[in-house]
Amino acid sequence: MLSVILGLSGAVVYGVSDFFGGLGARHLGALRLTWLSVVAGLVSTVIAFQLSSGDWAGITPETLLWGGLSGVSGSLGIMFLYASLAIGPMSIVSPLGAVVAATIPVLWEVAIGKLLSPLGYIAIVIALIAVFMVGFVKAEGAIRVRPQGIVFAVLAGVGIGGYLICMSRTAGDSGISPFVANRVVAFCVLTLVVCVAWLISRARKRGWFRSAGPASVDLLAGDTITTNWSRALIFARVCGVLDTLGNVLILSGFRLGTLSVVGVLSALYPAGTIVLAALVLKEKIGRVQLAGMILALAAAALLSLS
Repeated sequence: MLSVILGLSGAVVYGVSDFFGGLGARHLGALRLTWLSVVAGLVSTVIAFQLSSGDWAGITPETLLWGGLSGVSGSLGIMFLYASLAIGPMSIVSPLGAVVAATIPVLWEVAIGKLLSPLGYIAIVIALIAVFMVGFVKAEGAIRVRPQGIVFAVLAGVGIGGYLICMSRTAGDSGISPFVANRVVAFCVLTLVVCVAWLISRARKRGWFRSAGPASVDLLAGDTITTNWSRALIFARVCGVLDTLGNVLILSGFRLGTLSVVGVLSALYPAGTIVLAALVLKEKIGRVQLAGMILALAAAALLSLS
């Protein structure tokens, strides 16, 4: 039961964090916004590690391996997620990524021979249906999803799903040290990606690469938007802190539950994103989407009993 509560709590925090990440990406670009949020997350993670009486000398090679791999997968997943949310509409692209992110851990556990109770599988199917209802039912007057948004959302789901798998492989007595390794590696990876994207962007402006329209790298780098550093910095700090809190909750859930259950629950984060998008951005929530959110809660209740 506690693992379910932790998974749901992590999903709520993720949803709020992703909403602000999408807003920040609209002012700075997904790549730079993600890099700034990772810096904020790294600082908050180190502080949390110190406050939890973490032992730096006790970080094992296994922790570094799986934590580091989760940093590669998770950082790229969040970057593509923020890019998809920046393109929007958030109420569509967020659940699309969540479907992929929820499916990958379940398939992984089936592949390695771990089985749930029949009630657990029923709950997972209901949760996936709920995510589909929340994200793929187009309300009247809703914005059409751009192809880049769909591609970015799918890539985000793959990255987040890989992150969940890697974190679930960490030792149960390692505390939050795997997330310290995650943040350090994520910072290094995104710093490299930022530099490469900047070089490609400069080359495109010099006419070295030609295309009929804005390239995906321009959308990620934010070269097609009006930059607003002051707002973006605020959003990045909020994302970094909330992302750290969400990951600590999810990691704690893995310690008490299974990958498939906590993974599916954490993939319910679009509900929070959609509610905020409806309240702040006035994006419409259809009746079927509302029914999907209710189904999601029902699935969570069933998972707690499985």
